[in-house]
Amino acid sequence: IAAFSFFNLMMLRPLPVRAPETLVRMHRSAPGNYWSDVPYPAIAFYRDHSRTLSAVLAFHHVRLALDGEGGSAQAHMVSSNFMRELGATARLGRVLDTALDESSDELAVVLGNAFWERHFGGDPGVVGRTLRLNGQMTTIVGVAAVEFSGLTMQQPDIWAPITHKPRYVAGSQILTDFSASDGSVD
Repeated sequence: IAAFSFFNLMMLRPLPVRAPETLVRMHRSAPGNYWSDVPYPAIAFYRDHSRTLSAVLAFHHVRLALDGEGGSAQAHMVSSNFMRELGATARLGRVLDTALDESSDELAVVLGNAFWERHFGGDPGVVGRTLRLNGQMTTIVGVAAVEFSGLTMQQPDIWAPITHKPRYVAGSQILTDFSASDGSVD
């Protein structure tokens, strides 16, 4: 029974997102090679030119230092439409938004519910406060609903716009590098 419960949780139960049966994951392949990720510039091209997909989403895992606190946070750098397209809601504040966050000079993050409870003690006044992540002052714009984990089974500590990764990680070329050496996206 334990084995079936694990299989049910991992394989049969849909992801806790809106319309999981409509999701498609892109991969790259060539004779003798297979990659489970795609460079962000390719994702941006598909997003801008697709006539058959209703939306194109991207996410990339990165660990960011919590400056002044001696710890780190597991972040999902995501396309700013990621949370809305998957039907995410905010427990507090708002989720990431393309119009507000992707081209803004202000760095914004949404906290994962468990991180919010662990790191901020569940303080409802956290929206509008700042964190220093990898040396960058970042504004907390929301806390994700407890049930939202995105496209993985575990909720990250933080969601941030993928277009801001070069500001957090010096030398990052994720937005322009087709070679995927700086981090492809899932």
